[in-house]
Amino acid sequence: MTYSDIINLWKESKEMWQSYQFAVGGVGQAIYSYFVDKLSIDSKGKERIIKMIPPTEKNEEKIRNTLYAPFACVELKDDGWSEVGLVLLLEYSETAWPKQQYRFVICIRSGADNWMVKMAKDGPVFKLSNECKSEEIEVLWGEFERLIRFQTVDSLNNWLGIKNECSLCNINNY
Repeated sequence: MTYSDIINLWKESKEMWQSYQFAVGGVGQAIYSYFVDKLSIDSKGKERIIKMIPPTEKNEEKIRNTLYAPFACVELKDDGWSEVGLVLLLEYSETAWPKQQYRFVICIRSGADNWMVKMAKDGPVFKLSNECKSEEIEVLWGEFERLIRFQTVDSLNNWLGIKNECSLCNINNY
C-alpha cells in the first residue's frame, strides 16, 4: 500500500462519514418538519419558536440568532448513535418574559434497511423507513407529547412523587 493509497482511503472514508451525517440530518429535518406542522406554527414564528440545534450548544444567544443547517445539528457519538438537538420556546408573545425552553435530544441510528430513533437517550426505540413517512413519524409525535406533558403538567406530581396519570388534579389527594 502506497501513501497515495492511504490518502485515497482516507478521502473515501471522509466522504462516507459526511454522507452519513447528511443522511442523519435529513432524518432529523423530516422529524422537525413534521413537528412544525403538528404544532400549527405560522412560517414567521417557526424559526423563533422551534429549532434544530446541535445537542451540546449552550450559548442561548447563538441558539436564538442562528438558523442551523440540518447536518450541522448532528453529533456522532461513540456508541453508534447520532444526536440531533431540538429546542422549543414557549412564549405568550414576542415581548413577554419570562420564556420557557424545552430541549430534546433526538437519537438516530441507521439500521439494515431503516432508521432507529429515540426521543430521549434512554427512551424507547422507534423504527422509520428510509423514506421517513409521516405515518411513521406520528409515533414519534406521541412520544414528544408524552415528554412535553412530563415536563409541564405532570412536573409537580413527578416532583412530589405522585404516580397518577391525572396530573395536577391529584395534588389534593396528597
